[in-house]
Amino acid sequence: MGQKTVNLLTDHQGPLLSLVAALERAVARSVLSRRPTWPQRALAPIRERVLRDTVERYRTQTHALCLGLQKGHAPARTQLVALVDEAFANLRAGVREEARRRGLFLGFLAQRDARFAACEALEIGDDPKRGADLRIGTMIILHAFVRDVVGYDRFVDLLLPLANGRGPTRILDLAAGHGGFAIFTSLAARSRGIDLRFTATDLRKEYLDLGLATAKREGLPVDFRIQDALDLGNLEPGSQDIVVCTHALHHFSAGQIAVMLVEAARVAKRGVVFIDGNRSLLTALGFLLFSLIGSRNRFACYDGWVSARKFYVPEELALISRLTSREGQVSCRFLPPGYCVVSLDHQAGQGPPGAF
Repeated sequence: MGQKTVNLLTDHQGPLLSLVAALERAVARSVLSRRPTWPQRALAPIRERVLRDTVERYRTQTHALCLGLQKGHAPARTQLVALVDEAFANLRAGVREEARRRGLFLGFLAQRDARFAACEALEIGDDPKRGADLRIGTMIILHAFVRDVVGYDRFVDLLLPLANGRGPTRILDLAAGHGGFAIFTSLAARSRGIDLRFTATDLRKEYLDLGLATAKREGLPVDFRIQDALDLGNLEPGSQDIVVCTHALHHFSAGQIAVMLVEAARVAKRGVVFIDGNRSLLTALGFLLFSLIGSRNRFACYDGWVSARKFYVPEELALISRLTSREGQVSCRFLPPGYCVVSLDHQAGQGPPGAF
């Protein structure tokens, strides 16, 4: 890619890719995709039962660590990551065991899902051994998939109701990569007369520089800063109106997501919205279709497949949120056509940022 100028709003939107995106949108809007896939629905009651038991076992310990983290106790961060990762592993193991007890077929579904989710491979975008050009090119193709296939439009609809205060709404975007969501949402808000002030953050400067060029070209009020999503200690409580993280949760372990939620809840004044893909074979095939036919890029095919295997399901994210929040503070749900949403709304009377 070198010195080539990239426009995140227009790249990878050729006629063939546009046709593929239109076909995928039609499938995504079908009746079959308005709820989770049948195997996921079959396992949901089992996951819910094991989830309740796991939360009851670990909640007291994790809540104590969350309070320590909010008070700046350094060991609490590492301990919280380890404990939530342990609880998460027990949830998955418990689901397999309970499914086997309920019959051969459910046992098969649970085992198949476990094998599908057992992916330790690094995505190209996370592999420091890969060149920057390859990582950026692959990321842009996957960004186009999420943007075009009924993704960002739905994300914006979830976010904008929180942007109802007087004056500009400050939004912190964690693990934002090149800030594609911040740019897309800022354009949508501008067309609706809504004043959003995004700060897109990531650890990789080359990603942020890419987004900065597009934001400047479009005249959008988006800042780009290097920021560790797992440590927001440099930010004051309530210093941001909303904290978001879109299509990045699968890059983190369950324990790391727990830390992100605690930190985000402390920093956000109005609410937190985390969105990522929903793990299923259908989602994985969608990534492959887009990459094979639309971009014909084998690296994007690889990254899309690995990402789809690393996605969580709503019950798994519910475990993480319940271990790090008081009862009823955070909601986790499926969002058609294939996403998971974790949301916290301080405006709904659920308590001040970071409260348990």
